[in-house]
Amino acid sequence: MKRMMLIISLVIGFVFTGYGTSMASDTCDKLADQAQLVMEARQQGEPRSRVMDSYRSAFAGEPHNIKVGEFLTQDAYNYPIKPRDQDAYITIIEFRNKWYDKCREEFD
Repeated sequence: MKRMMLIISLVIGFVFTGYGTSMASDTCDKLADQAQLVMEARQQGEPRSRVMDSYRSAFAGEPHNIKVGEFLTQDAYNYPIKPRDQDAYITIIEFRNKWYDKCREEFD
């Protein structure tokens, strides 16, 4: 749980006290989008190293965002690959929602 709060803090970057619902929603939407992309890669069988290389390339010079990618990737790769498309889809959406909810908790 402490690691999850750390990563959310990294995503948020700052304590957005008083910035309102719009800021929270935008930030959490971005985190959820990233979580979904990582889990989609996981469910498609992409190697962890390729996902991390993509993060390092996309966010070169942004260690903050690379850390987010590392944490999301580590978490996603704790989940097994689901053989049925419907099960994989459910896993992807649940993972996305998990990260969105945890992020929103930090703003409430």
